[in-house]
Amino acid sequence: MDEKTANKKSNLKLILILTFVVVILGGIVYFAIKENDRPSYSFADEEEMYGIGTYREYLEQNQDDRLNYFTLKIYDAFYYSIYDENGDYKEDGLKSGESTIYLADYLSTSDLSEVEDYIAVATSGALSALTFDNPELFWLSFENMAIYMTSSGFAYISMDERNNPTDFYAEWYSNEFQIDYAILQLRQAREEVYSQLNTAYPDGANDYQKVMFFNDYLVDNVEYDLTVETDGTGEGLPFVHTAYGALVNGLAVCDGYSYAVKYLLDGQEITNLVGAGYMIQNGQPGGHMWSYVYLYDNWYGLDVTWNDPTFSEESFAGLPYTEEQKEQFKEEYTNLHRHDYLLLGGNLESGTGFYDEERIPQNYIYYFDNGSSYYQFPIPKISETDFVYPSIRNVRILENSDGTVQLSVDCTGLKENYVFAIAKSTDGVIYGEFTPCEQSIIFTNVEDSGYYKIRLQTAEGEVLCEYNDAVTVTVTSSSEEASINLQNDIIITKEEMLVA
Repeated sequence: MDEKTANKKSNLKLILILTFVVVILGGIVYFAIKENDRPSYSFADEEEMYGIGTYREYLEQNQDDRLNYFTLKIYDAFYYSIYDENGDYKEDGLKSGESTIYLADYLSTSDLSEVEDYIAVATSGALSALTFDNPELFWLSFENMAIYMTSSGFAYISMDERNNPTDFYAEWYSNEFQIDYAILQLRQAREEVYSQLNTAYPDGANDYQKVMFFNDYLVDNVEYDLTVETDGTGEGLPFVHTAYGALVNGLAVCDGYSYAVKYLLDGQEITNLVGAGYMIQNGQPGGHMWSYVYLYDNWYGLDVTWNDPTFSEESFAGLPYTEEQKEQFKEEYTNLHRHDYLLLGGNLESGTGFYDEERIPQNYIYYFDNGSSYYQFPIPKISETDFVYPSIRNVRILENSDGTVQLSVDCTGLKENYVFAIAKSTDGVIYGEFTPCEQSIIFTNVEDSGYYKIRLQTAEGEVLCEYNDAVTVTVTSSSEEASINLQNDIIITKEEMLVA
């Protein structure tokens, strides 16, 4: 510890030791709560949060609230003690073993005179937001962290451990080189997933396909570590609560799955957030984490943990299955249920959807103050209905009295920013576009004859789906000679979708 810090230490007042924060930040899968201590299951406030993909962005856009303001400042104090302005690791940052963060570098003099009223809750919220937003920070630990303030209002955060300075490393790391290697492993694992994605979609995947691919990859390649649930041990410890555990070791629990989802989606610039709350099993609450994904102008819920069924020997107790039959059953059952919680809405009025009796979104981040206080983030206001992949439906041909032909497409349930495009099959040139609910394009003269494809795309031009069977349109001056080679009422489900 430097002399400056040592001199101030005699005047320090210890106001909070955030050991309890570690439990929440770690995303422990199940924690015991006595029946008379069960929390109330009110939903955290729902926010539209369009375009917000991190909790820091939420804090930045809501700084009028003083708690949010101080939470943001402390978030940045940690973030910029790790990263530089370009998002690269700093050579002299926390990863190198630095053990003290001086809040005076991030707060004005007037802020420092006010911060004591907010610092405990704001620090808890800031560390939670930092962890939720940055899955690559799996090597950070706050177990021995303390916040100090001097009599003059000077504030700093230090790794103290009974007045013996230490670092912010998780206990299984002892130096920066180990952390660098682990980060490299995690990044390589993500690149391998992206490589497989590109192989599966050589012409490029749209955002929906990426979400589904990452879900399926994690279901197929990550095993839920049941031993953590039963006795707190397990082969995957201590990494099962991290993206590293899921993507590198292939073992995780709910928070490990959720951080892996965020890490994969962030790398593809798909807006998403980690969600936290409770799950109810056998009438008892336990901590749980999942994901929120923003797709085509709506938020949806995604729970990869629940999409990945777990099996133990007790699952087959009393059943005359051979080992081969067990494995076949596991594979078939997993394939059947891998999309049960893929991009679900939350129809609260009917009691169905992503918010139900078993999953209670809270996003409460508790700090240790007689167990009664918390910092609460909002949850995204998700669509009331499940995500349905936009499809080309009910293509109809209408012959006009003047001999021209209209091509009409059902736009039921589609947003106005979706665009149907009619493209020539020979060269892909767009003949015309129409948006819901304009519904149709009129072929007006003989030059419009030919083979066409129907595409559905976003207003920005991203192709969502394409009907690849060419539409034959022949238009002449005589209505009797107009002909269309296309069956009516075409229904294409998302499983059958052919994407350009």
